[in-house]
This record gives sequence, structure tokens and C-alpha cells, in this order.
Amino acid sequence: MSESGPTTGGASETPEVVVEKGRGISPIWLIPIVALIVAGTLAYRAIQERGPKVVILFKSAEGLEAGKSKVKYRDVEIGTVDLIQLRDLEHVEVHCSLKKGTVPYLTKSTEFWVVRPRVGGGSISGLGTIISGAYLAVRAGKTDDPPERSFTGLETPPLAAEDQPGLRILLHTDHLGGLDTGSPVFFRDIHVGDVTRWELSKDGKTVDIQVVIGESHVHMVRTNSNFWDAGGLDISAGFGGLDVKTESLQSILTGGVAFDSPAGGEPAKAGDAFWLYRSHADVAKTSRSYGGLRLVLEAGSLGGVADGNAVYYREIPVGAVVSHELSKDGSRVRVTVNIEPRHASLVRSNSVFWNSSGISADLGLHGLQVHAESLKSLLSGGVAFATPPQPGHTVSEGSVFKLYAEAKDDWRKWETDYSAKGEDGEQKQGIVGRFFHHEGKTEEEAKQDDPTPEPTPEEQKHHFLHGLFHHGD
Repeated sequence: MSESGPTTGGASETPEVVVEKGRGISPIWLIPIVALIVAGTLAYRAIQERGPKVVILFKSAEGLEAGKSKVKYRDVEIGTVDLIQLRDLEHVEVHCSLKKGTVPYLTKSTEFWVVRPRVGGGSISGLGTIISGAYLAVRAGKTDDPPERSFTGLETPPLAAEDQPGLRILLHTDHLGGLDTGSPVFFRDIHVGDVTRWELSKDGKTVDIQVVIGESHVHMVRTNSNFWDAGGLDISAGFGGLDVKTESLQSILTGGVAFDSPAGGEPAKAGDAFWLYRSHADVAKTSRSYGGLRLVLEAGSLGGVADGNAVYYREIPVGAVVSHELSKDGSRVRVTVNIEPRHASLVRSNSVFWNSSGISADLGLHGLQVHAESLKSLLSGGVAFATPPQPGHTVSEGSVFKLYAEAKDDWRKWETDYSAKGEDGEQKQGIVGRFFHHEGKTEEEAKQDDPTPEPTPEEQKHHFLHGLFHHGD
């Protein structure tokens, strides 16, 4: 007989299986996943936007700090300084990272310099860096130049004038004086250009100064222009008081260059070179002083005449003494003078020149008469000339005249009629004037200097008599 357990409702009871669902990924993992996606995106963008790296060589990294100093173009940040290290005992390497858009402008002509407080060239710059600190500034290079990633930095900022159109010329001088980059260039006291930079010549004997003349004033510079240092004061003292000359107040404070352009000459070209004189007075001592009429005066001795002395006409300076030397045989002194272009027509073939540096005295029945050209000529020396009432022909470059030790009384009294004409329409001329005009020259040299034809015997007789009564000898 079998045993059976109690039943409920006639059926056996079976245990129920319970199936539980899995929990899945915890929400806490969403945070690092999102962070990883964001970081990857930023890294991708950084790689895409990463710009070039450049190395700039300086003599000093004064004011720059790695990781802090910026690289700017027109005061807009375009990069940062990453690393500063020594290359050798004289140079410093500055490593910089720049933005991607700068790539086309990093070429051979690109320039970098450090912006820090500076005083010079007539201006003060970089004052803003006193608070913000020094930074690197850049001048974009020409896009058609070869690409470059290594540069030599400028020790001084370039000038805005270097980017402007105009005439670029070179000046040579013995000493830089008070000139600096940014010093102004004047023409008739008007600011027409700037000194852009300077450096020693390769042989170290001169200083080469680069100058740019503004486009609107380029035509002022000629091949025969004279340049001089306009900084400082030109002071002279005399009986008339103290005479102080300067180009402008700006040139006193900042230094500067001035120039003039005598008549003649061709328009200057880019790269033309000129000599820079120390002062305007030094210009007057050269054979190119005024670009006018150059003459040679011959005398037995130099007397009180010196280079730079004025040449007077009716006590008015109209030229300058350029130089002096002995003649080839040593028998005479030859003094070279220049007459300003506007006064060149005052000199004629029968003009007479004399030394106006001293005082002459005549003792007669009327007492002692003292003669002097002017107080100024007594102080500084000089040469004077006069032309007879009936002037001779105009003279050519290099003409030779006799230099008298003193003037005769009637020479100073001459009232010259420069409008006087001969029957042939030419200026009148006496044979005595022709003699002085060509004194010291051979017959062939005299013919070359005087384009007028040789007078006929009848003309010679007429001129001789005319010269005796009108020349003043």
C-alpha cells in the first residue's frame, strides 16, 4: 500500500522559478565617457589648429618670460613664448608657438623684435609694457619670399617709414653724432623723411646711414644735393652780436639731417649715396658748396684768407672760399671759390678780386684814411670783388683771376650796368679784363675757357683804349 502526501485540490505542488533581469552599465560611467569624448574633440581641434613653431635669435631676452610673454601683430596676440635658452655665450634662442593663420607670412623677410620701454630717435615708445611686460612684435614678410622658421631678431624696432613708399638713399659720414633711427630729415625746415637705420661700413672707416624720403618730396633730392647734420647749434660772435643758427627746435632736441639741392643735377635714384657733412658751414668749404660758379684766384701769398671764408659783393656774401693750394711751380697761391648760382652773373671777365680780410690805411693831406670791407670780414676773413661800370663777358667754370692784396678806392665806387650791350648784342669786354680772366693759363687753356672769338686788330685797339679808361687800373 502506497503512501501519499496530502493533496490540495487533487494536484501535486511544484516550486516556481523566479528569473531576475541584469542591472546593465551603471550611469556613473557616463561621466568619464563624455569627458573622454570632449577631450578627444579638443585634442583633434588643437591638432587641426596648431600653428607653426619658430626660433628667434637675440643678443638678450631682457623682459621676456617663457610661458607668459606673448607674440603680437599690430597689438593682436598671435602666439606665445614657449622656451628661452642660451645658444652660445652671446646669443639667446626664443622658441615661440604661433597660430595657424600666420604660416603664409613666415618668410625670409619677416622681422621680430622685443617691445619694451625705449627712449631715442626723438620719441618714447613701449610705455605700455611697464605694466603688461615685454612682448615680441612681428612684421609680416612678403608672401612670395621663401618660407622660414628661424630668424635673427632686430635689436631696435623698425620704423613705420620703412613700409611707406618713397626714395631710399644712403649717407656716409665719419661720425654718427646725435643721429639715431627715427631722426628727421629736413628740407627748408620741413620734415620730408627719416633716418631708418645705421651701421658701420664693412671696413669700419665710415658710418652708413639709411634714409627714406617721403614719396611727395622725392623730387627734392638731386644727384648734386648736399646733406649735413642739422643737430645742435651753429654759434658765431661778432661786433653785431651773437648769431645763433639751427635747423629747427626739433633738430636741437632729437638731432636730424638737412639737405639742399642746388640748380642742376639729375633726379636721385633709389640706392644713391651721398656724403653727410658735419654742419652747413662744412658744406660751404667744398667744391660743391652751392653748385654755382667755381673760380680760381691767384695771389702772391694767401694773406688772411681761409677755407670757408665768405666771398663778398657790395659787402653781401655771395659765395665761399672752397680751398687753397700752391701752383705747380710754387710761385703763386691758388684759391678756389664758389659763387652762388643766383649771383654767378655778377662775375664778368673784367671783374677784380681782392683780399678783404684786413685793414688798409692811406696817409695824405686829408689825414689817415682807413679802409675795410666790413666788420664781419675783419672778424672772419674773406674775399671781395667788383665789376667795372661796363661789364665784360660772363665767365665759365674754372676761370682764373688775379687776387689783389687790397682794393683800390674806385673799385668800391663802381656802379655796374649789367644791362650794357655792345653793337653786336654781346656784353662789352675790355682787353684788360681778358688778361685778368686768363692770368696763369696757357694760350690754349685760355681759348678753351673763353668761347668768344679772338678780336680783330681794330677791335683790340678799341678794347685797349676802352679798358684804359674804364677798368680802374
